[in-house]
Amino acid sequence: MRRALAAAAVTVVTVTACATGPGVASTLPAGASRVSATATPVPVDPAVNRQVCAAAASAAGKGVRDFNVELAALERAAARGDQHAVVDSAEVILDQLTGLAATLRRLAQRAVSPSVRAALGRASATLGSIASESYAGSPADIRKALVGLAGSFTRACR
Repeated sequence: MRRALAAAAVTVVTVTACATGPGVASTLPAGASRVSATATPVPVDPAVNRQVCAAAASAAGKGVRDFNVELAALERAAARGDQHAVVDSAEVILDQLTGLAATLRRLAQRAVSPSVRAALGRASATLGSIASESYAGSPADIRKALVGLAGSFTRACR
């Protein structure tokens, strides 16, 4: 079942930049120049910060509710011995978690404070971990993590 869940997981692509330093040969052709890809900090807009905080808290609350509904459906299917319905419910849960993680990543790109951006990033990473094939936590652990997201947004948004 975990393999089916992992198939729907969000792929995180890490891009690394080439570096030139002592003892590292440049891979640039002669005469070529290196372009820096450092991100420019996004200025904080207090109104956007409030909107993002409200949206993140709402999304986390919905995530808890949706998780509880689908987990109950999964447990009912397991009690009936309906393996197909168990897998379907598990995939819905995974889709919801990865969707929430994507939403939080998008919110973090807005003009929010560094503390809000960090809370959104940590929450997204937590959800990605939960959705991974190697996650060994229980449904109670997932529920606790989801509830913790709302608390982290509350603290970051003060």
